[in-house]
Amino acid sequence: ETTEKDITERYNVGMGDVHRFVQSAEWLIYAASEITRITGSPGHISSLQGLKSRLKYGVRSDILELVSLKGIGRVRGRMLHNQGLFNLTELYQVPIEELARIPTIGTIVAESIKKQLGVEVKSTSAHIEPMEETDDFDSIQTLLEDFTSE
Repeated sequence: ETTEKDITERYNVGMGDVHRFVQSAEWLIYAASEITRITGSPGHISSLQGLKSRLKYGVRSDILELVSLKGIGRVRGRMLHNQGLFNLTELYQVPIEELARIPTIGTIVAESIKKQLGVEVKSTSAHIEPMEETDDFDSIQTLLEDFTSE
């Protein structure tokens, strides 16, 4: 999980180049899926679907389940994972107040997560303070993920 900025600087390419590489990779995964379907090799389909999702969200496989939730992108997924929440079952079990204290999550996102998991949530207007401050880049990246997911 490398930021777009790091990729462009490390490989001396522009954002358009990165986007083009991602599109090419998506096409290759699609083509491989079609070949798998036509040749009747169903064993590879789940691997290709996982790879497609990893490419879409820009994440490692360990947080793929977490980023399947609306409002949870690469940064928030990694924050949840770093706090010991590795899957949807663990998110379901954690108290909403504890979830809201995780950096980049907050009350509104915590409520959204719980609702998506089928937990009845009473909206609170109280703001729950995060456990610790995050650097500015993570906050900006999270805002960008929120904006692009809507």
